Amino acid sequence: MRPRSRSALAKAALLPALLLGGCREERGSTYLCSCSFLTDFDDGSTQEVTVCAPSDERAPGFASGCAQEGAPAPVERCSCRLEKSGAGCKVGACASRSRE
Repeated sequence: MRPRSRSALAKAALLPALLLGGCREERGSTYLCSCSFLTDFDDGSTQEVTVCAPSDERAPGFASGCAQEGAPAPVERCSCRLEKSGAGCKVGACASRSRE
């Protein structure tokens, strides 16, 4: 068997570090969102959710997926406002909110 070169050994040692580095959780900000949908009777309704998203632009997409879990019909659109910037929440976390 031929001994490996230092370069090959260094590459082999670097691979696990790169793979583990890609496993870090992405952190985001908390958004309060209101998502609209049509009921079975063609009445407009909303589902209120709180989501953790990486940016203002992506928050409505995360909210739509979250709201769809509790909406009885397809979610049409969501509008969101920032609640806590840099809150350090886990991107993708979501919860339904009760209306006040």
